[in-house]
Amino acid sequence: MERVLQSAAEKVLLTQTKAAWLVLALLATTAEACGSDGSSSLDPGPDADAGSPPVDGGSQPADGGGGRGNGGSAGTGAAEPEVPAGPSCAGLASTCQGESCCMNVITGGTFLMGQGGANSSDLYLDPDLFPEERPEHEVTVDPFALDKYEVTVGRFRKFVDAYDGTPPAPDAGAHPAIDGSGWRSEWDVELAGTRTEFIDRLKCYGGRETWTDEVGTDEDKPINCVNWYEAFAFCAWDAGRLPTEAEWEYAAAGGSENRLYPWGSEAPTCELANWYGCPAIVDFVGSYPAGNGRWGHADLTGNVAEWTLDLYYGYGNLSLPHDNPANVTEGSARVLRGGSFDTRIIEGMDANGLRSTSRASRTPDLPDPEYGFRCARSPASE
Repeated sequence: MERVLQSAAEKVLLTQTKAAWLVLALLATTAEACGSDGSSSLDPGPDADAGSPPVDGGSQPADGGGGRGNGGSAGTGAAEPEVPAGPSCAGLASTCQGESCCMNVITGGTFLMGQGGANSSDLYLDPDLFPEERPEHEVTVDPFALDKYEVTVGRFRKFVDAYDGTPPAPDAGAHPAIDGSGWRSEWDVELAGTRTEFIDRLKCYGGRETWTDEVGTDEDKPINCVNWYEAFAFCAWDAGRLPTEAEWEYAAAGGSENRLYPWGSEAPTCELANWYGCPAIVDFVGSYPAGNGRWGHADLTGNVAEWTLDLYYGYGNLSLPHDNPANVTEGSARVLRGGSFDTRIIEGMDANGLRSTSRASRTPDLPDPEYGFRCARSPASE
């Protein structure tokens, strides 16, 4: 069905402030998706039907781009929502695939979260497999900016250099629409007391860490050996936050496209993602552009698995809101998404851990060479 872009004020029941920056986010995404001939690959918006859900962020440009720098301009003159810029890229010498390592992509909308049943585009082998990904349920996420690249060693080095043992302030790094999602003072003890202790903790599992005490050749690899608390603290320090599990899946599934993998339905190969045997070590971010997601996000699957905000719990056992859901109360383990360089074929099945709906649970104080993260940011309200 041909779809037309309509005013968010006509279609989305939001507050005046939220509606304003939703429109701005749509305009920014439209501008960035336009080609030199003025055409756009952006999915143009909700159906004309009164019951249509809000528009999602549109299609990925053919070049796999769609990102922009923190608070930067897309060069089109279109109004853009302001995204808080953090200190991790201020004066950063290294780049990621020739562009800023702090590129982010703004998107948001309504989609079906979790694995679907028979005839669903994200069904994997058998409806009875992976019950932790069910039931599939509709959710809406507000417009948000998500790092195009996983947080790199170079960016994390800025945090380590500034680190003096002071924990984030209470409620730092909170999602503006989710109560109880910010830093809690009882977590302070989970962080290193000194910079020296912090550096020692980044060296895990026999030399498989990407951290080096001195600037080296791995500055554009994702930081690993970081636990959930350290990832949260970095994002809060960098004027951001950890993405919710719903936001992460929205980006990986391509919103309403409900993709099986970030790139589509094609089975994983070493051209699409860094997983077991490809080359079975952490690689430089953005090294597999053919596997980029709908909006140009790199390495959403493979390379390093990514911490999200949520506590791990079965969807069917939770009662979360339709808009901006996040489990911040039930359970003790945290959710990891996206698989890693060590994700492998299990029992003859395709690399199931690389799927957009795949979930893993891990103890939040556990660092591992397979774990990393990226940050999200909420556009500033006016």
